[in-house]
Amino acid sequence: MKHQLNIDSRYHLFWKVPVYMYITCGICCIGILVLLIYNVDTLINSVVKQRIERAFVERYPAYTLQISTIKASYSAGVVRCDSITIVSRDSSVKISVASSSIKGIHFTSLLSNYDDLQSVVSDIVIETGAVVVTLQKSRYTLKCTRLVISNADSNAIVENIAYQPYISDEEFFTKQVYRQSRYLLQVPDMHIRGVSFYSLFTNNQFYARSVTLKDVKLDVLVNTYKPNNPKEQKPLMPMQALGLISQKFKIDSLVIDMIYSKYSEQVHKNTTPALIPFYKVHALITGINNARTTNSLLTIKTYGYLFGNGKVSVNVQIPRDSPGSTFKYSGTIGRVDLKQLNSYLRIAENRRLTSGVFIGATFSVAVGKGIARGKSRFLYKDVYITILDAKTKSSAGVVNSIRTFLVNLFTIHGTNLPDTSGKVTNGIVKYTQKRTDSFFQLIWFSFRSGVENIIGF
Repeated sequence: MKHQLNIDSRYHLFWKVPVYMYITCGICCIGILVLLIYNVDTLINSVVKQRIERAFVERYPAYTLQISTIKASYSAGVVRCDSITIVSRDSSVKISVASSSIKGIHFTSLLSNYDDLQSVVSDIVIETGAVVVTLQKSRYTLKCTRLVISNADSNAIVENIAYQPYISDEEFFTKQVYRQSRYLLQVPDMHIRGVSFYSLFTNNQFYARSVTLKDVKLDVLVNTYKPNNPKEQKPLMPMQALGLISQKFKIDSLVIDMIYSKYSEQVHKNTTPALIPFYKVHALITGINNARTTNSLLTIKTYGYLFGNGKVSVNVQIPRDSPGSTFKYSGTIGRVDLKQLNSYLRIAENRRLTSGVFIGATFSVAVGKGIARGKSRFLYKDVYITILDAKTKSSAGVVNSIRTFLVNLFTIHGTNLPDTSGKVTNGIVKYTQKRTDSFFQLIWFSFRSGVENIIGF
């Protein structure tokens, strides 16, 4: 009987031990899970953060990544970080991101089905504070005060974008041996709509239904008193620039609303620059795509007000399979007070418009491989030019008086209006792109060739 009891005891012990082990393991697993849930920060900062930093360096060996302390809330699905810093190893590029957060993370989906990344990030919203990109070689900074990316809404918002040198204009140009353009760009509000961020990060494809830039301010200053760089690379045309993007890139429409766009030339060091301003500029660009498809166009439709009163409209058509400097442009110019042009002509051209009435203009130009040909029709009357001294900007003196008389007599075509039969003299556009001409300079210089042909300056 005693022997039977021992056998029964051993039998019960035999099956109880595994049960106790399973219960103990279950309790330990639950305890570990609870600890992970309430101490997930420790796991992330000790393991995950280091792996992210190492993976970044492996992918981009020329840069380093430093992430500050990460704080996460499992129940709320939120991860926060005080700062992120990316620095190139040669210190030429530095990217600083202030406090940032990722909201809407489905941690339960991540634990149960970690292969389905799309379900994990379907509702995430990434928000950052100030982002500052410092470019040491060009001495520029690119900043924004806030960035919001919503995967659920397929939208992104960037606030208070600023692109400008981090030094003064005087210092910027003093350090340049050759001619240089200085850009000041401010974009208070940029909206990107209809973006698949999942495709961007997983399939390396960028598509946006629309991009809108509001209340933009652009200021361009060129130091024309210095020579061009003979070794400077030829500026890229739009389709050439798009071709440099390795991933698939497409934007259905880009809308830009500008408060003003100013172009200035500084003819002498530390002097007042020659100015041409446009106000209330609106641009619509469609067909932005780096796929070189035939029979399709990248189009630019824009208008603005020269000196705030003369409406200028320009339409540009660029074949997407364009080999380079091949496109067409056309447009119209409304009535302008010609004397307003003196803010540019007096400084850059050493001449002043004394009188003249500009009624309007139309133009149409085709550019093929950098060679521009076309016609321009300008209607104006009573144009009279006064020649100025290059240093004093004064018209005084016998020499200037003689030059003024000869220019207006033999060079300037003072009036161009339809004759009794309705015919009017057209200007001939004839210009060949120089090696240093950018896309917009090619348009501007070819347009000016038509002005010079008909008016004489």
